[in-house]
Amino acid sequence: MKIILREAQIDAIVRGRVNEVLGVSFRPDWNQLKALEDKLQKESNSENEVVSYYVHKYIRMTPHMTEEEYNNLTWDKVKSVVDSHNNQLTSTDNETENFIEHYNVVSKNYGKFECAYIWDDEEDHIQDSLVVVANSVMKNPSLLDSVPKSRLYNDLQLMVKVLYGKTSIILYRVLFVKSLDHINYNNLGTHWTYTHKSYDKHTIEYLYGNVDTDKNGYKISPDDLYIIKVLSPIDNISYPATLWAQICFGASEHEVTLHKTDNLKILKSKHFRIPPSWDIK
Repeated sequence: MKIILREAQIDAIVRGRVNEVLGVSFRPDWNQLKALEDKLQKESNSENEVVSYYVHKYIRMTPHMTEEEYNNLTWDKVKSVVDSHNNQLTSTDNETENFIEHYNVVSKNYGKFECAYIWDDEEDHIQDSLVVVANSVMKNPSLLDSVPKSRLYNDLQLMVKVLYGKTSIILYRVLFVKSLDHINYNNLGTHWTYTHKSYDKHTIEYLYGNVDTDKNGYKISPDDLYIIKVLSPIDNISYPATLWAQICFGASEHEVTLHKTDNLKILKSKHFRIPPSWDIK
């Protein structure tokens, strides 16, 4: 029997996607992916961005998954597999050699990051190297002595200076809402800063340019701005995502990215007065 392969099938084989050619593996479409993320978000009570990272990472790690396995996925399953993968990346016999190897990967790609809204838009090997570099140096800052100084070195040094050795940290976040009682304290988001000085005219203009109404449908004006001050356990922080934010958006934004927000202690919520001279429109 003669088997004739189409060009696309040959290309898939060349790329190693044998399962895709044979139709064995299952890959969800957009609607199925969104449905899974919504389901796992309710199970975990985690931020949408965090769930999205875990789901996309899990799917890329399991090329032989069937549709039945996909439909039966739980948050505990997805999180445990991805966390185990990330822990194995960092836990090696030769900590220094492993750190240097992944440091070189991140450093080599420093100017090539996607820098979209969230860090899991990066390719898998970049994500993995960010995990190793960030988590390793936050466990053992002396690893920086094994690599040359560079922009990445400075980013890591700043993370160590701000976060290392602490059990908790004060963080800030601004929100455009019509009033304080419109703030959803159960869903405050993952992007924070460790100094309120980050919120300058340029940053506020950018944030205002991305809102029209608040989540309750009220029309937003530049004056509808509030700042929240919280105390967060250090365990809440995603070091790889925080490092990615520094690389992509610059250390001047002082961003700290969280992977969970369910145990934040609200210290203060108040109106953020924009100086008239800023003329935000």
